[in-house]
Amino acid sequence: MIRLLFFKRLGILFLITLSTFIPTVHGQTKFITLSVSALGETEQIAINNALIEALSQINGAVVEGNMSLETFSQSRTQGEDQDYYYSKKFSQDLSKHTEGIIDSYQITNSGPSDIGGWEIEVSVTIAKYALSPQTKRKRIAVMPFRITDTRELIVQNKQVDKRRVLGLLNQSLVTQLTQSRKFFVADRDFVEEIYSERDFIQYGDVPLSELSKLGNDLGVDLILVGVIEDFNTKSTKKNFPSLNKTFVSTNGIVEISYRVIDVATRQIKYSNLYLSDSGTTNRNADTQMILDASSKIGEDILFAIYPLRVEKILDNTLYIGQGGNQLNVGDEYQVFKLGEQLKDTYTGESLGQIEELIGTAKIINVTSKMSSATLQILDDASFDKDSNVVLILRNKQKTESDKISVSDKIKKKKQENDNETKVIW
Repeated sequence: MIRLLFFKRLGILFLITLSTFIPTVHGQTKFITLSVSALGETEQIAINNALIEALSQINGAVVEGNMSLETFSQSRTQGEDQDYYYSKKFSQDLSKHTEGIIDSYQITNSGPSDIGGWEIEVSVTIAKYALSPQTKRKRIAVMPFRITDTRELIVQNKQVDKRRVLGLLNQSLVTQLTQSRKFFVADRDFVEEIYSERDFIQYGDVPLSELSKLGNDLGVDLILVGVIEDFNTKSTKKNFPSLNKTFVSTNGIVEISYRVIDVATRQIKYSNLYLSDSGTTNRNADTQMILDASSKIGEDILFAIYPLRVEKILDNTLYIGQGGNQLNVGDEYQVFKLGEQLKDTYTGESLGQIEELIGTAKIINVTSKMSSATLQILDDASFDKDSNVVLILRNKQKTESDKISVSDKIKKKKQENDNETKVIW
């Protein structure tokens, strides 16, 4: 793809042609060949202007200030004839001066300009930092959640630090979305530290080639925001005089509203409310409550945007394109077959595809990137494993670890008492 850009800078007309993309080399560095046209009072000045403009594709004026190309040109060309600009030696000297940022240079056209001065056209291959393939994923940022100023967070009869709760929730959500391997998660917590390191690259005693790391900031498509509406614990005591025992159960009351917003349009793409009053026996109850909430919220957002999809079927085993902490061995899901896509008659927008329930799946293995599950097909389901049908998993029924309820404790205690009163002859 060829793109032509015409613009003026300081009264000088530039024509830039982005013409060639050369595959990545040297780790995370790629090389881009630019065809640049520029004007100058003399051929030397025109060449200098063209080179600076090519380098500005890395990070604008930052590169120009660090390269001192004008000083380089003046010092190198003293005593040299005009052919020096066209020689391989000039290209090599230029590459050495820029420590490889300018990989090669060649004059393709040069002559007096119709509007005065000199017009030059050069082909310049410059090094640029190669972005990772993950940048092609849907980009999202977790913004700091909020807590109503008047809301007090009381956990186990103690007031907890709001900043700690918010920080832990934010970090846990970042972890959940990152480990899903479906999103490019942009950092929004350590901005000062990032800019400090960039200042060091720009102004510190580092190789010039490090400048290629600058100017690669990417905006996000989506932001995750939310409000902690309620966060406390409630303890309930039950006395059993016959056993001379008192049992205490503690419930963590958590209510968090959250939404995913499209940055470009401010449209709310997804919104939900997390509610929980599950029991907690953890000494750090607030930590456990946040981890449970972030796990559920992260999973909810992930599966809303990227439902669990079956990538391959082998016999009765399903291979699913999701792993990590989002899935656990023993979890069970309903399996749906995707059918015809429907559209809203009034808006013309897609309503999604028809989903037909064909069975259930039980997770049997989980790795960092994928999982496998056994498939149990319903007796009346219409399904051909060898067809190119698309299957997705929904409605998880999580397998809970064995917990001893209060009634179970009572039964166990009674059993122990009965055993103690028995006499063995």
